Amino acid sequence: MHFNDRPTWLVSLDSSSEIIFALYARDALNVTSPTAGSVPPLEPAVPVSDIPASPEVEHQWDEWWTSITGLRLAPGGNALIPVEPPAALEDEIRRLRPAYSQWAMDLRAAETRSGQPHTREIIPLREVTDEVKRELGQDNLDFTLAIQEIPVEGRYWHRMTTDTVMASSTLLRSEEAFTKLKTLIRELAAQG
Repeated sequence: MHFNDRPTWLVSLDSSSEIIFALYARDALNVTSPTAGSVPPLEPAVPVSDIPASPEVEHQWDEWWTSITGLRLAPGGNALIPVEPPAALEDEIRRLRPAYSQWAMDLRAAETRSGQPHTREIIPLREVTDEVKRELGQDNLDFTLAIQEIPVEGRYWHRMTTDTVMASSTLLRSEEAFTKLKTLIRELAAQG
């Protein structure tokens, strides 16, 4: 990416409601496939069905998740292209939407009450890029990075594409974020 013919960097931080809703549906429907299990449960916890999801529901959820988190970036940007849930999940999705909306509102209200700054205010992007510039002996870095923040348990980090990661709020707010971001930004800057 260039600005006034000089290399520059751009980092976006997004809390995609589509990704979070898919995780909400996974938890609420008690989907336990290996794909579903590769991402920790949402935090705060979601009311979970006592009955495990059928193999068909698990398969449909897995396909939905793969389409949401696959290589589907909009042309010229880091925004994900929306994907509709599979038709086989329509009734379940329709049933879960009101509960999800309430859960998401409660989550935002709790974040506001906590008085903690937003993740974008905590994440050490300037410090990381300055350190990488010093290490590489460069005045400017040329890269783009999209971070999908998800409210899941523990410290979670997953590289979705070359320049897109999915990370837990907990990890992004920890000292570990500096190390993870530094490694990734160094790699992206070397490619730029």
